[in-house]
Amino acid sequence: MKNTKKLIALILSAAVILGIAGCAKTEPELTREGFISAIEAYDLKQTDDIGSLTNVLMRRGGNNGYYVAADKEEAEKTGNRVLDGVDNIPDFKATDFVMAAVSEEGSDGENYPTMVCYIAFDNEKDATAAYNDLLHVFGNMEDGKAGTEGNLVYSIDSTPSATGRFKIGEGVYLQKTTVIYIRAMAAINDRYSFANNVCAKLGLHSPSRAGK
Repeated sequence: MKNTKKLIALILSAAVILGIAGCAKTEPELTREGFISAIEAYDLKQTDDIGSLTNVLMRRGGNNGYYVAADKEEAEKTGNRVLDGVDNIPDFKATDFVMAAVSEEGSDGENYPTMVCYIAFDNEKDATAAYNDLLHVFGNMEDGKAGTEGNLVYSIDSTPSATGRFKIGEGVYLQKTTVIYIRAMAAINDRYSFANNVCAKLGLHSPSRAGK
């Protein structure tokens, strides 16, 4: 009888421990493979035509898709070219760069672009510097939200345009030597569809959650 009670106690203890582990939130692991999987889930195809993707972002046509740098030299060159063209960001020394550009029609009939980037670095110092440089894009962040979850640091924001007809959402995420950058536009009452889907796949807070 005593042995039976001990066995039951052990089983109950194990159940409690497993239950706690099952409820614990697992922090996202930002990897190149995971990022590409998240954007491919949106039915995007890889392309080497970075000009076409840039045109999508500048609302000058182009085709939705994603680009993967072939090597470290290309990652640094293309990454700086893309981000400098969008927000005049200081140059950084990336070792890997993946970018997706998507244009979607809003409820107002206008087309709105979204860019999501995966940027990897040799060390945490360079990654942190890039993260801080990207934060300067946010401006006053009146409706912004920032936080830390495990080894992930993030800042998100969503701001109406001056006319109030559309909004701009941005997100910067830092994990060790990896930075994810998101810049999305949408009609004022719409969701950031592509950004929301990518963030859901990666386990990140979407710019849509800023101010909530």
